[in-house]
Amino acid sequence: TGGSRLSEFAEYGTRVGDKPLSPRANESPRYKSTWALLSDPTRGNASELWWRVGLVLAAINCLVLALAATRVNPRVGRSASLVFAVLAFATYYNLLNVGQSWIASGRIGLAPLVVLMHGSVLGLTLAWLWWRQGERPSWLRRGRRAASRPEGQPA
Repeated sequence: TGGSRLSEFAEYGTRVGDKPLSPRANESPRYKSTWALLSDPTRGNASELWWRVGLVLAAINCLVLALAATRVNPRVGRSASLVFAVLAFATYYNLLNVGQSWIASGRIGLAPLVVLMHGSVLGLTLAWLWWRQGERPSWLRRGRRAASRPEGQPA
């Protein structure tokens, strides 16, 4: 048929390099399953586990933080909450990276860092939500009322 030819190959491939891939290339903790990381508790595996668990907990904490930061204040520009959210996310993401390197170097363990970082962020954010709802401790309410009364008026 005209100028077309059919070619057949027994094997077709593209050579990338002369050396075959070493079997250790896939042993990096990044490529292991979560169960494999849990079953072999080395520092490298713990740091990768920190990263995986940390992303999930950070997403939950960022959601709660977004709920706390959505209050509208007419005296502040409309983009103030957005600027705060971007800065909070960037700080949190950098802390995840720092935590991963701390675990890999052995400066701190996995469980204490999870409680310290994610627990404190969740606790502070929930306290912020509670405060924003108008809930105040009784000792603070008494102090505010006394401070807001004009002088000379009884309690």
